[in-house]
Amino acid sequence: MTEGNLDLAGVCESKGGRFQESVSDPKQLPLDSLFLQAMASCHSLIKLKGELTGNPLDVKLFEAIRWDLKEQHNMGVNPDYGLATPTLVSPPKGQGAAAGGPLGHRSSNGGSASAAAAGAAKTSNLEIALLKTYPFDSAVQRMTVVAKRKGAPNFEVFVKGAPEKVASLCKPETSKS
Repeated sequence: MTEGNLDLAGVCESKGGRFQESVSDPKQLPLDSLFLQAMASCHSLIKLKGELTGNPLDVKLFEAIRWDLKEQHNMGVNPDYGLATPTLVSPPKGQGAAAGGPLGHRSSNGGSASAAAAGAAKTSNLEIALLKTYPFDSAVQRMTVVAKRKGAPNFEVFVKGAPEKVASLCKPETSKS
């Protein structure tokens, strides 16, 4: 993982304390996947002269999902969130997908949304504000991002790092030893 030519072979979500099947193309994860949202949010990427810059692994993961990153430093309070939003991430605008595709949403029964199933293209209005980033710290071997989805009443915290360090923050019943 320290080489300049990183390649992403796939991703594997965990649900109910169990790993799911590996997905070779993370764009195929539904937008309500917290794993996908963590890939989009838990990083310290910036744009420098229009190019995504940061940790090479973070760049590779973010490019794999093809989301947009918009920086808006010193913009004041964002009326959609009621607070300053220095960085916003979102799926590509104007791109639709059929059921189960990158912009398909799961219904409460685990299936895909009926409009998408009927063949209608579905465009997402999902947007996540990255409000506070605690960069990777070698002492705690993790990084943390506080985020908020547009229209959501609550904040979300995404953490990534050394497996044993992240597991120590989890409820024991939600992670395997």
